[in-house]
Amino acid sequence: MNLRCILHIGTAKTGSTTIQSFLQQNRQDLLARGFYFPHSLGQANHEKLVAYALDPSKIESKRRHFSIASKEDVSRFRGQTEAELSDELRNCPGTIETLVLSNEHCHSRLTQATEIQALEQLLRPFCSEIRVLVYLRRQDRVALSLYNTKVLSGSSSARIFPSVRPKLPIRFDHCTGLDLYASIFGQENITVRVFPPKPRSPQHLLMDFANTIGLKNCSNLTFPDRLNQSLAASDLQFIRMFNLAMEREPLKNAATLRKRLIQNLRESHDSMKGEDPFRRLQQVFQLALSQTGHKSIRKWLNAMEHIQAQRPLNPRNLTTRREATDFYACFLQGNQEVLNRYKPHDGSLLFDDCFREYT
Repeated sequence: MNLRCILHIGTAKTGSTTIQSFLQQNRQDLLARGFYFPHSLGQANHEKLVAYALDPSKIESKRRHFSIASKEDVSRFRGQTEAELSDELRNCPGTIETLVLSNEHCHSRLTQATEIQALEQLLRPFCSEIRVLVYLRRQDRVALSLYNTKVLSGSSSARIFPSVRPKLPIRFDHCTGLDLYASIFGQENITVRVFPPKPRSPQHLLMDFANTIGLKNCSNLTFPDRLNQSLAASDLQFIRMFNLAMEREPLKNAATLRKRLIQNLRESHDSMKGEDPFRRLQQVFQLALSQTGHKSIRKWLNAMEHIQAQRPLNPRNLTTRREATDFYACFLQGNQEVLNRYKPHDGSLLFDDCFREYT
């Protein structure tokens, strides 16, 4: 086969879920335009790419998801993935010109050249041209978004920015990550786009993605709403307080209650705007208790009030400008090398240097 391949590798927290939802919802329309978004690697997120390419010695969550527990399982999974992808592509219409693949963990989990080479070997029998597409986001904003996800999943940690010693984490070290892919696919085949500080809408990001891969005339395509949207700072701090209180006074079905609480916070953000933050959050919590069949537990509310007294809610920020700029400074040299090598735009800095969102 002689396909052109667009391999979208994220990075994490740059709208990958929204992009994948767009590709999935428009699968048939894309097919009519010569773009093929396969389903044998995953319906929306092509999670099998990472499970396939990871070093055989690594048995981690991305592999356990596919019941891979040994090197023998890895070998069997690789053979099965190759056969399924081959069957799918050989049964595609002859009008297909471009294969589109997407998984953001290809950037954060594949950290060795041999792993990326395994990915290339999976695709090369079908693709004469492989272009890697990656969206980059300023590192402090990535850390904030990752922290948001951790807290919504149950973490009570107050630490937002991870340690950068003795080695920069690859999910933040954009230069090292890109150079790994360039060593296999060639620097000329790496397309870098900068994720905007505040995307105007999901459609703005998706139009940029469509234009980058050569997809024209998108007016009749379906554009999904923004997915995995972060909570406001005060709301996120309240969820962290909830997680802390769960450690003090555990409640039955805490995960279900947390999920309902997050939903109520999102729904009430505009309707209850202007009210005292803690009073609003108490009301939202009481509603979540009733919706999940819990009775109002006085000792639990006392624990919440105790935590609030010790750690007053800051309705604006989770961290300070100094903390954000100190973390970001660790990556300035690498960011400049990305700008010089991969030339995502004509500016003098890879990212904006505005930190007004922090106090």
